[in-house]
Amino acid sequence: DVLAGALTGDLGEGFVSPWADMPISVAFGAEHRSLDAANVSDVAGRTPGELLGATEPTVNRGGGFELTEAYFEFIAPLVRDAAWAESVSFEGGFRRSTFESGGRSESYNSFKFGGEWTPIEDLRFRALQQRATRAPNVAELFSPQTTALSNLAVDPCAGATPTAPRDLCLATGVPAAVFGFLPQPSAGQVTILQGGNPQLVPEEADTRTIGFVWTPAAIENLAITLDHYRIEITGAISSPSVNDILNGCYVNRNAADCALIGRNPLNGTFSGVESRGIALLSSNLGTIETSGLDLGVQYLWDLGDWGRFDFALNANRV
Repeated sequence: DVLAGALTGDLGEGFVSPWADMPISVAFGAEHRSLDAANVSDVAGRTPGELLGATEPTVNRGGGFELTEAYFEFIAPLVRDAAWAESVSFEGGFRRSTFESGGRSESYNSFKFGGEWTPIEDLRFRALQQRATRAPNVAELFSPQTTALSNLAVDPCAGATPTAPRDLCLATGVPAAVFGFLPQPSAGQVTILQGGNPQLVPEEADTRTIGFVWTPAAIENLAITLDHYRIEITGAISSPSVNDILNGCYVNRNAADCALIGRNPLNGTFSGVESRGIALLSSNLGTIETSGLDLGVQYLWDLGDWGRFDFALNANRV
């Protein structure tokens, strides 16, 4: 369910730069989104081993969240028809968001600022800095936490000469009498705990773009754009790997990673119904970085009575 409203326009002649002849354009808006989703399995899907080839049941899942936002954006012409510039403009925006799910509430901000400079009619430079956000979806929040199998050839606490410190192996569930005699994972597989996490918070991304648009007067109907971009996402919703957790605990001595290790208390392995395995639940621990160049070329060739020829090229180097 979505309820939204917006108001757009300009501020009139009273809000005009001394070096320009156009008023500031603005937009105000608010939006409320309420989202619910569910997946209901039939009896066969919920019964372990009932479907051929499927040992894990597909349990019912469901949940929802609400998102309330208010925003303000503007474009301000600063200079028009000056000796050093055909035009200069500045733009900005701010958005306040509140994310509510499961009785908890998270508020956060996003924004943008940038501008354009046209030194001559044929050439326009542009740059923009933005903070963007993405709220977790229902599947990331409410997927059931279930056990499964993952690959692990070497357990740091196993073998006659374990590579992991003895105190950490004992602290994560290896019985003292078994240390030094613990077998390697059976068939190179270990139990893991996977699924959603209702405590997830929104991701944040910082994006920067800078580039130009060239429309040479000597070649009619030709436009060339080139932009460099960089995107850095923090708090990215993702799941760690088995080795992420094991190295974090046994190499880096990270207590949070050690808490995600659930060995079988009877024998110290990751096998058996007594083991909850290695927890690989969704988290906000991920980071993503990417950068690249975007090239765009468009050309229209008028053929008169024969019609016209449109050429377009879009290329990306990432």
